[in-house]
Amino acid sequence: MWIYQAAIVLVAISLATCSQQCKKPTARDVTVQVNYVYKANSDSEKAFVTELDETFATIKCRLSRLADVFIVGSTIECSSKEAHSLCASMPTTSSGFHGNYLAFVETDETSKQKVTTHSLLPSENTDRKTLEKNILKILSKQWNEDYSIFVANNTPYDEPYSQAENRDPMGIDELDMKLLKMRNSSCLFCPMDLKKLTQFNATNLPLALTASKNQLVVVLFWLNIDSMSNYAFRLWANASEVIREKTKSAIVGVLACHDWPEVCKKYYIERWPQLVAFKSGKIYQTYNGLRDEQLFADWVRMLSRSVLYSLDEAKLTVFRKGNIAGFEGETRKAVTVGFFVSKEDEGYKVFKKVARKLHGRYHLGAIVDEGVRSWAKHPSLMTFKEKDRMEKVRLYSDEFDLQALIDFIEQSSRPTVLEFSERSIVALHKRRKPYVVLVEDKRWSTDARDSFEKLAIDDDTKDKVTFVRFYALQNNFTKSLLNRWKLLPSRLPALALVYIPKCSVFVNLRADRLKEEDMKAWIQQALTGGQEPHVFLPEMDSSLKSLPFDQLGHVYGTDSVTASYLDKMEKSPSTASKETKNAEIDPKTISSKDEL
Repeated sequence: MWIYQAAIVLVAISLATCSQQCKKPTARDVTVQVNYVYKANSDSEKAFVTELDETFATIKCRLSRLADVFIVGSTIECSSKEAHSLCASMPTTSSGFHGNYLAFVETDETSKQKVTTHSLLPSENTDRKTLEKNILKILSKQWNEDYSIFVANNTPYDEPYSQAENRDPMGIDELDMKLLKMRNSSCLFCPMDLKKLTQFNATNLPLALTASKNQLVVVLFWLNIDSMSNYAFRLWANASEVIREKTKSAIVGVLACHDWPEVCKKYYIERWPQLVAFKSGKIYQTYNGLRDEQLFADWVRMLSRSVLYSLDEAKLTVFRKGNIAGFEGETRKAVTVGFFVSKEDEGYKVFKKVARKLHGRYHLGAIVDEGVRSWAKHPSLMTFKEKDRMEKVRLYSDEFDLQALIDFIEQSSRPTVLEFSERSIVALHKRRKPYVVLVEDKRWSTDARDSFEKLAIDDDTKDKVTFVRFYALQNNFTKSLLNRWKLLPSRLPALALVYIPKCSVFVNLRADRLKEEDMKAWIQQALTGGQEPHVFLPEMDSSLKSLPFDQLGHVYGTDSVTASYLDKMEKSPSTASKETKNAEIDPKTISSKDEL
């Protein structure tokens, strides 16, 4: 009881920061124009304007999602003689324009504009956190409502977006809590379908863990009162059917921490849901975060294979094409091979540690032979991507440091250009990094596509944006994106740069006429404010509600979700071409028996 009382006190204190006249923020049925009007007399003041532009863009995006308040506007410089007309509306002294201001421009019933100004000085906003609080304080004062409650918590202020990427861009990132609103709360305790899962308890789990040496047992520890646990349970159950079909040696199951809390405590389960892989009765690997069932299944299948494959020249020819035993009929997207002259090589020892650490995430192999001296640089790593059009191989021959090797494997294994889908958009939006999309149609030329993909391996550009592509009329999902981005089929093909923190989409129509250097210049202009957005999107969240209804039903169970906006679209037959079949697989595949 005291916890709830303390929470009430904290809320009361928070609301007390606003004046007594402040009311709870309400949705606004019009778009509000707010500009930052200034004179920059020094480099530090110019740097502050850039900082403010990024901070205010993030606030606009957050308010549009959480409060249905839509703000537009820009920064206006008043130094030149051809200054914006709004500069004349700023407060002045005998010496002229004075101070830097947030200017609210509102239109009354007679179409007359009213300008209200609030001072916002660089000297009073020395860091981004303070700047954000002061902007929200100004909004509260202007509209007599408390906007301080929308201050970011634990925001990485030093970076405009997260540098972290998923191993597989098709993987769904952690569940967005907004999706929980789509669930029927009465179904929270609905019976769960185990499918191919084993129901573990205090008795049979220890028996399974000690049944045989090197036995792989993977357990989902979950809690029925936790929404994410319920979500993970359904995904894990779906994955169990694939795992049972593809991997006979692994045992997969669940243990309910609400029924067996002492068992969860024994295995150090302190949060839910938690996937734990056991080998020989000991914790071997854990899976953090929530992903889709395909990644869950792949994780278990890869854990059941070799940590590090032992290769020679003949086996390398097969391995590098992504043909791995246990994954017949599936060309793996990336494999990494180490080249060494001896197992006593320090580089080889480090690589073995890396392979153990990354087991379940990547296919790793090694050639250890004196003959390597004559035909390969050593020690070195090479990542092979059979399906990638532009970057088939990437070489690493720098210092063999543990973290450096992990970074190389993670980065080099990613596709050069991602395929856009209902699932990849979730991971892209979760990262908050701008991404540029090639929207193809039948008029797109091979030369233009090559230019786009060459740019995707340009070190300078790929650090700034992620490269994505899709065919314009592929399915209802891609059609809905064209509608949201206001792209007509007659104006395709096109490039679209989606700038998540600024809720903006920049578009270059008929982009098939652009060469690589033209595309690079256009991307740079869009990122640095050299272009006006083609469309402002008030809602660009990473919620899983962007998934179609049938997929949500697959995750949650059809009785516990309501339809999303994509399901309300007018259904029309897809004009997409049939998916390309996997390349033929060499009958000889690398076996897990070839383990170092």
